[in-house]
Amino acid sequence: MKNSTLLFIFSILFVTIAPAQNLLTNGNFEAGGNGNGFSISNPNYIEISAPFLGTTTPGQYAFATNPQPMNTSVFIAGGDHTSGTGTMLVVDGTIVGGQQRFWRAGSTAGGICGLTIGKTYQFSYWIKSISTNVTNAATSADIGVQFTNVSTSSLISGTALASLPAAGWRKVVYSFVASAACVTIELFNNNTNNVGNDFAIDDLAVYVPLTATYSTVPSTCFGANNGSITAYALNGVTPYVTYAITGPTPQSNTSGYFSGLTNGIYSLTVTDANGATVTVNGISVTQPTNLVTPFDSAICSGGSRTLTVSGGTGYVWTALPADPSLTQPNSATPTVSPTVTTTYTVTSTTNLSKELVFNGNFSLGNRGFISDYQYFNPTNATGSVKAYGVVTNPNVWWSALSSCGDHTTTTGNMMVFNGSDQNAGNDKLWNQKIPVNASQAYTFSFWVQSLSATNPAIIEATINGISVGSIGALGTVTCGNWRQFTVTWNSGASTFADIVLFDRNFNTSGNDFAIDDISLTTNVTCNLSRSVTLTPTAPA
Repeated sequence: MKNSTLLFIFSILFVTIAPAQNLLTNGNFEAGGNGNGFSISNPNYIEISAPFLGTTTPGQYAFATNPQPMNTSVFIAGGDHTSGTGTMLVVDGTIVGGQQRFWRAGSTAGGICGLTIGKTYQFSYWIKSISTNVTNAATSADIGVQFTNVSTSSLISGTALASLPAAGWRKVVYSFVASAACVTIELFNNNTNNVGNDFAIDDLAVYVPLTATYSTVPSTCFGANNGSITAYALNGVTPYVTYAITGPTPQSNTSGYFSGLTNGIYSLTVTDANGATVTVNGISVTQPTNLVTPFDSAICSGGSRTLTVSGGTGYVWTALPADPSLTQPNSATPTVSPTVTTTYTVTSTTNLSKELVFNGNFSLGNRGFISDYQYFNPTNATGSVKAYGVVTNPNVWWSALSSCGDHTTTTGNMMVFNGSDQNAGNDKLWNQKIPVNASQAYTFSFWVQSLSATNPAIIEATINGISVGSIGALGTVTCGNWRQFTVTWNSGASTFADIVLFDRNFNTSGNDFAIDDISLTTNVTCNLSRSVTLTPTAPA
């Protein structure tokens, strides 16, 4: 395979993986009012509906597309945050004290359920002042948030005090750690001023904070400059708006795939639909080494010098100008006796087996792939199902598992699982997207072992959504009984390999296993060249 054929064409890859979601229902108020994903049940807040009378009193609120018709004398015309033409919650702040709640999460104020205890979430909303009477802090709404069933919570961006009208929509974000499966969230206004204190709120959301990981593929050969980075955005709020890398070959796009990269260190930044950004630094794109030859040097006139080369196979030496003393042009160590300054060039056509899976032996930890399973680090003390860890000993991760080492060295990392009992075996264990050449043969393989004797896992591999085979029930022998799956895959018309591993056993009991040394290889031909110049000099 020539270098020129390894220009990875990957324009159809979209890496919006594991779609993030707003855990709140109807956070943008487009699906209805009170009782549709949230509750307003405080008698100190009274809903009014269109057609509006042009005046409001403290404590009145409405779901409107424009605040101005509600109170024509002081409310400012303007659109919602979502689209500019949609619905927002508009509030004439109540003058009743005692932190009166004007919004509660959940259709019956029951909050948000199905959260993971100990996991970090973010709650955000957009707010703007909508009255000409809002002129200073005393007349601005002062929004408080109360969380229940959280271990910690904190304001991480924005301010509780609504900005002045000229500032428009402003985002406020809180972070919290769930201490129960259901968390209640309530909003109230600390300002009870009768002047101003009028605001609109929109796009409320609860989500897992945006994170990102990546995989890389080195350049094919020395100097080929065809390395790649694939970004995997996780959580946050979809769609992911932009992906960008900085480094030797800076790029920006909406797909998250970056090709034609020179070797060096890069940084990746991802921006989600909520305006959140995350940056991953220190991403290394490498290239194979070139041939190694001696440095240019002087040689005594009439003398000889043995040239050396390493780092390739099938060497061919040439000389410029021609040197009749180069009698062994195919040797790795020819001896020459130049009479004039001569440049000797050695070329090598080298066949390599190229590894394309990034971090397939997990030596870099939990990096370079995505999973539908929840990551537990350093332990899964309670034995949660649909869970994984990257560890050196399964028994340390969860005491119910056997104690043993990885496949690679017995002391390195492996990916261990407490199998999922959900989704009929369709939860992804491991997923990585890799650029490939069309119409080329590849070898895909991985190693797997059981970690419990009950209900052994059934591991199936798919590439681009098509099954390439499976390892049937792994057996009841636990630890040290590593089994390899290997298959030859032809890329056909595909320019990427979207590789996914599944556990088709979805029993709750047992179904524990480890995976290691995931690999996708192909043969590559590299044409390498190096030169060395010898200059004869007269003896001193």
